[in-house]
Amino acid sequence: MKTFADYFFKSTACYSDLIAVLDPENHASFTFEDLKTKTNSFVKALQEIGVQKKDRIGTFTGNSTEFLIFCLAANQIGAILEFLRLIRKIYSEIQLSQDADFVTLTNKDTVYGVLPFFHAGGFLTVFMMLVQGAKVLINRKFDEDKFLENIEKYQVTVLNLVPPILDFLTFSPKCDARKNLSSLRYIYVGAAPVRKELNDIIFRKFWNVQLIQLYGSTESGVLVFMTPKKSKFQEQLATKPGPCGLPLPGVQVKIAPLDGENKDENYGELLLKTTTEMKGYIKSSIDSSTDPSIENPFDEDGFYRTGDLARVDSDGFYYIVGRSKEMIKVRGWQVSPYELEDALRQKFPQIVEIGVVGIPEDKDGEQPSAIAVLAPGTMLSAGEIETFVSENFISYKRLTAGVHFLDSLPKTPSGKLDRLRLKQMLLEVSEFED
Repeated sequence: MKTFADYFFKSTACYSDLIAVLDPENHASFTFEDLKTKTNSFVKALQEIGVQKKDRIGTFTGNSTEFLIFCLAANQIGAILEFLRLIRKIYSEIQLSQDADFVTLTNKDTVYGVLPFFHAGGFLTVFMMLVQGAKVLINRKFDEDKFLENIEKYQVTVLNLVPPILDFLTFSPKCDARKNLSSLRYIYVGAAPVRKELNDIIFRKFWNVQLIQLYGSTESGVLVFMTPKKSKFQEQLATKPGPCGLPLPGVQVKIAPLDGENKDENYGELLLKTTTEMKGYIKSSIDSSTDPSIENPFDEDGFYRTGDLARVDSDGFYYIVGRSKEMIKVRGWQVSPYELEDALRQKFPQIVEIGVVGIPEDKDGEQPSAIAVLAPGTMLSAGEIETFVSENFISYKRLTAGVHFLDSLPKTPSGKLDRLRLKQMLLEVSEFED
């Protein structure tokens, strides 16, 4: 049976003489044919040292051409990667290239990004771009000046980013859409939703660039939703703040209403079923049929329970609004921190960052607390925030655990708000005050 590597090289045979990978740090470039030749050589080297099918091998090469060659060679031997699902993902990308709703790349595009190759999103994104004939620029470690220099030098047309780097491109005076960033056509961003106010600024600054939001799940085969073409959906996108897009070909979606909520079929936990979804977790003994205490990651129809909260609008655009486990439970009622955060951002322009978390309390179970970061030189009191929430939300959504101000909020490596750390910080402050 053919491997993923075989399928990949067959799919890119028409690009054999074109440059596939550019390595600025080492001043090197590799064509698709070079990748194939080096992969075949490395296959022989691995076999000579005894690597066999189903062996587990690793590499410390990081983001590099060598990493890509290592993965292709190991896959040809059968040491890593479940090739059938990757083949399906490549096939989905070919289908996508024939779908008029979504942006596709060409062999004239040069792609640059910050995603680590060891992460499923970074790894498969590279191959998704390569299979379309695009050139991929290797980025080992993010450096502001070097990043901008390479974009201009290599006339990068496509960026793959996470929210913190998008903030840098938007607000840094080093970034000029008319000069060092003038070659850009598309900016893909994932890991977290792009705030409406940030989206508006990007639209004004990068008037000739389309911002494409992505949503993915490793368990479902990485890419699931994508913002469609601006040229075709311009009217809808202009009025929609922050959708992660439409389902990609081969993706089935269900919304499961939350317990205790009004049964709104357009809001709830996101469930996915794809041709590339996982079989299960490694060494997992999940069997809900024999042990009801073990939660099955799939529902009765084979849809994967993502744990993400989502809503879908009348045009079929999906929005990721948070995590079901991050909901705050007050006297049995579910309180969405994202609803309060969005309302406070819109009401008070002084707020540049806001986080709402639940603080444990004996009587209520949890009580909502807000933590805000204000723009330099602005003022806003805790009382103003609490009053606004009290006057505009039902009683159990009020900020009964108070409002606090910080210079910055803790973030995860992907740029998301670290709610667990934020809650720990508040609990530490409460213990000190007690």
